[in-house]
Amino acid sequence: MGMVNTFLNYCKTHRVQAHLFFWVAMLLLSVSTDFFEGPSWSFMSSLIYALVLLITQIPTAYFLAYFVIPRLSSHKKIITTTLLAILVCYLLSVFARILVVYVAEPLVLPFTQCTDPLEPKEPLSEIATDLYKLFKVYVYHTLSIPFLFLTVKLFKDQYDIREKAIRLEKEKIATELKLLKNQLNPHFLFNTLNNIYSLSIVGSPHTSDAIFRLSEMLDHVLYKSQHPLIPIREEVQLIENYCSLERLRYTDSLQFKLDIDIRQELEVPPLILVSVVENAFKHGLSNTKDNPAISIKVTTGEDVVTFDVVNTVGDNMPETRNGKIGLLNIRQQLELIYPGDYVLDVARDDDYFKVHLAIRIKTRQV
Repeated sequence: MGMVNTFLNYCKTHRVQAHLFFWVAMLLLSVSTDFFEGPSWSFMSSLIYALVLLITQIPTAYFLAYFVIPRLSSHKKIITTTLLAILVCYLLSVFARILVVYVAEPLVLPFTQCTDPLEPKEPLSEIATDLYKLFKVYVYHTLSIPFLFLTVKLFKDQYDIREKAIRLEKEKIATELKLLKNQLNPHFLFNTLNNIYSLSIVGSPHTSDAIFRLSEMLDHVLYKSQHPLIPIREEVQLIENYCSLERLRYTDSLQFKLDIDIRQELEVPPLILVSVVENAFKHGLSNTKDNPAISIKVTTGEDVVTFDVVNTVGDNMPETRNGKIGLLNIRQQLELIYPGDYVLDVARDDDYFKVHLAIRIKTRQV
């Protein structure tokens, strides 16, 4: 398909050259076909007949391709268009016969070995009314190459439609992802700034470290997250920074566990994993009165990223039918990027909220 795509792209950007190339190729094909019809047939005679017929084949091709087919495809005046197409094909066949009799045959005579006396030329009235010869011979010659032209054009049009659909789908996905990220980033940064504000109020010695970690997070959110995919280690680093900032609010009361097992370097959509962690802190741990705990595990295997978050919950944790506020956003992004190639399971028992995410990584561009 690479050569086909290259050829079609060339035709799109060099329309005049492509059309000229097609008709020159058809002329050579006609000459080579006619040249072997008989022993007395010379190259020059074949060329003359091919040129004469090409005079009618070219307008027939463009008439069918740019007038008849578009009107039939749009269901505009089908009967009128069909009758007009038949009439035009008939008139062009008559014109082709006239060119053969009054132009081609006199020009071809010096290049043939025929010694028989010339038959009188057919009058125009006989040419126009000899429907049997017109439809048996000249309709075929008039329509054969135009039908090939039409086939190539329809194939190219289908290719253009498919490429346009793919391009529009990519643009749609990119726009939707941008909107989803715009919904996420302000919320994410708002929570983090609130944490640092709380530290500054009490004069915590951890404030400077928190500001440093926030600067790294801002770099990630403002720049790295603009890429469709980022290395898994960068997303893990963001999770570590975020968790460090959140843990400052809990002092020693939070039971925290982070397990990282990166066996294969893979790329993931930015802010996907950290969004799950953010939800756990905001909607789970923040509502836990006693013994808050969170466990995070990231594993990469053979083209698979597995992410598990388990956290304690309170009695008033807000939920939606998708499991939790914010997870709907994550599910939408995953559906856009990895349709059919991810699993997002959400479960809750009396004391814990669990999120399991598995993504099968494939080579793809968003």
